[in-house]
Amino acid sequence: MNEFKNDLKSYADEIGLDLVGITSAEPFDRFLHEIEKREEHYQERYAYRIEGWQNMAQPRNIMADAKSVVVIGFFYLKEEPDPAPQCGKMARIVTYGHLGILQRARQMQSYLK
Repeated sequence: MNEFKNDLKSYADEIGLDLVGITSAEPFDRFLHEIEKREEHYQERYAYRIEGWQNMAQPRNIMADAKSVVVIGFFYLKEEPDPAPQCGKMARIVTYGHLGILQRARQMQSYLK
């Protein structure tokens, strides 16, 4: 398993991921608790996402035989200077983050297959 983890981390580095981890497929109880605690707040804006979040927090709801979950992440535009004061960091996430992580997630998915 260590060899697999090392290979996975090497590939993650190769495709520009800064973070990669492996955890169990057990439910993420803390996250489920947070969703439940904030559900009333989320109803107005994110009602359509709540069920998806609950499923993602319980990996075996999505993939019944799952034994592990691979978690990935990267730092947004770390080589670029900070934006001018009138620009917020949120714009970096919206502009580059979603597509960047989706592309890398698909690459990781292909690698794992």
